[in-house]
Amino acid sequence: MDGAQIHVLSFLGERWGMGSPRFSEEQVVAWNAPIQRNGLISPPFLAQLTAVGKALARPSSSQPDK
Repeated sequence: MDGAQIHVLSFLGERWGMGSPRFSEEQVVAWNAPIQRNGLISPPFLAQLTAVGKALARPSSSQPDK
């Protein structure tokens, strides 16, 4: 909590820039949002993440039916 941040950069494929995806679409959606000392996401960031989630959940004419 002294200003240090944990960050992990990894690859989606079998190796850097190569291979088939290792994860499903549901597993690769991740956003960095600041976490407060009480463990909660700050309300302005939570509102943005909620809006993104709602937009992604809406059916689109360009998405094939499942």
